[in-house]
Amino acid sequence: METESEHPIGEAIVKGARDRGLKLPAVSDFQAEPGYGIQAQVAGHRINVGADRYMRRLGIDLANVADSAVSLAEKAKSPLYVAVDGHLRGIVDAAALSRRTRKTILGNFAWAYGYNLALIPVAAGVLFPFTGYLLNPMLAAGAMSLSSEFVLTNSLRLGRFKPDNRHAAASNLNESGAAQAGVS
Repeated sequence: METESEHPIGEAIVKGARDRGLKLPAVSDFQAEPGYGIQAQVAGHRINVGADRYMRRLGIDLANVADSAVSLAEKAKSPLYVAVDGHLRGIVDAAALSRRTRKTILGNFAWAYGYNLALIPVAAGVLFPFTGYLLNPMLAAGAMSLSSEFVLTNSLRLGRFKPDNRHAAASNLNESGAAQAGVS
């Protein structure tokens, strides 16, 4: 289903599956409801993935997994629910990618801010009265381009994201609908 999604988490899921050599099934009737979830037909089944409010909107009972959802929420994790043909099949934690994205954004900001704080004054001629050195504007432009390349390359590393299985959490359901703890 995520092959049709424009959401960063969906894109990371698709890339991870393709990197592992998994064949992704054909998807039809894809619909995204921003803030709620997604729905699509996959291999003859209606699949819904989304937040608890989306599952309640669809009339899917979450009572069997309430304890697992509370446990994830207490750990500041974002549970996403998966339903197949109107029946709840599991909960997954989507917080690991969000934490990595935030860390990358903060790293990019620190790099760009530090770079600009240090080198813009040099480009403006602060060193000239002391050393007689002026930075050639072409070199300054090249350095600024390299800074942008660093930020871009650092951000592209998110495409190779793999959650740390020791900290990722999920809950799967057995055939009777009872919750079973598991690790994703």
